[in-house]
Amino acid sequence: MKTYPYISTTMNNLLFYAKDTATLIGDESNQFSHGFKLTLDESKCENNTHEYLSNTWGVVESKEHAEFIIELAELHGFKIIERGEVFTPYFRIAGGVMCLNLPSSVFSKCELKQITIPLPPKSEEWPQVGDEVAWGGRELIGVVKAINNDQCWVLRPDNDCMTIRVKHLSKPKSKQDLLIEELQTKLCNNNAVDNYILACDIINGEIEGLSYES
Repeated sequence: MKTYPYISTTMNNLLFYAKDTATLIGDESNQFSHGFKLTLDESKCENNTHEYLSNTWGVVESKEHAEFIIELAELHGFKIIERGEVFTPYFRIAGGVMCLNLPSSVFSKCELKQITIPLPPKSEEWPQVGDEVAWGGRELIGVVKAINNDQCWVLRPDNDCMTIRVKHLSKPKSKQDLLIEELQTKLCNNNAVDNYILACDIINGEIEGLSYES
């Protein structure tokens, strides 16, 4: 079973970040390829991450980018060392160690290979980490903390965590949806008494999300 993210050089320089899903790692002459999502059969692709990252250096573009590079390197056997109190956007990987916050002068006479590690394209699929999700007949609502293939790790309202398959999750109903349902319930018999009760509830502000102003 493969662990993501990983790099494969079997067919091309590909960064796999989900099953059969990758982005092409461009080089200095092929920058246009960064950020494109590719869908392909990875069954014959080998994990060459350690070999690819060894004896290299590159530029860190953001905090999110740095966190991803650290995750990738740490996952595939490199020790992480952060040097310097002031952030500088360079990393170096050599001798089984990744060093961060290095000045550009370190690479002026360096024989290491420069590489560019792209961030995976932002997915438009739902859910994403941080989304509120609902499940079960009682519309329990929790927050997604992590996603692994077709399963989500969800923080429940009682602060316990549980694993739920994505297909069992739904988007929580909006306040407008809940209001419509409540109005439909109030008007279920569609008679004068129900309508009078509904009018009183609206005027008295007893329906959440709806109020009456004179």
